[in-house]
Amino acid sequence: IETELANQKLMEVKQEFKDWIWSDPTRRTRLHRDYNDNYNNFVERKYDGSHLTLPNSNPNIILRPHQKDAIWRAMQEPTVYFGHEVGVGKTFVLGASMIEKKRLGQVRKPVIPCLKANIKQVTQQIQELYPTARIFSGDGAFEAENRKTEIAALANNNYDLIILTYNQFDSIPIGKETQKKYIKSELSVLEQSIAFAYESEGKKSRLVSKLNKRAAVLETQLEKVLAKPKDDVLEFGETGIDYIAID
Repeated sequence: IETELANQKLMEVKQEFKDWIWSDPTRRTRLHRDYNDNYNNFVERKYDGSHLTLPNSNPNIILRPHQKDAIWRAMQEPTVYFGHEVGVGKTFVLGASMIEKKRLGQVRKPVIPCLKANIKQVTQQIQELYPTARIFSGDGAFEAENRKTEIAALANNNYDLIILTYNQFDSIPIGKETQKKYIKSELSVLEQSIAFAYESEGKKSRLVSKLNKRAAVLETQLEKVLAKPKDDVLEFGETGIDYIAID
């Protein structure tokens, strides 16, 4: 009963506040102006892809309006996320987006990393949508003895689209200089955080200790990178891949 009475009183207070805040014309005008100037002045962009013709695509496959809208958005934005549910045609959206961006010169060599269990289906669907597209699929490829040759093929051929499993994508080595630059940038940020934590919480604080441990891990990683001999496989930066669409 006491809880119900408290909730009722809370509702009464809220209603009383609503009645009071709009009761004064000057205050009402001021609040309207402040809200419209600072919070109600942004219109979310709408992406209409109804005009897309998708040259070289299969004329027997008719994409739905939401798929064309998504493709148009991918062509307009440098990065995009599609939270589509399973079964609404995301694979066609990914494939068409990549091939259209390639056709228009927005990217040179796009790649779609996907689950190993899905790569055959992803490849078949996109190839069905674009029958003449030059697609490299990792389905059945990238075995240990062929990895060097196939990564070289990625670099030396002008594919419209590359489709790999996550493991295949991860197997393409990152250049030592790139790794070194990234780890050093992380260490630089971490050092600033440690200095701030030391200043605000003291040398023996748990936060300082935690950050120092993280810095030690990064320094160990950097030592391993510097000590590791260069692989005879082409590095990621040498493949020409310049756009990633993760399925």
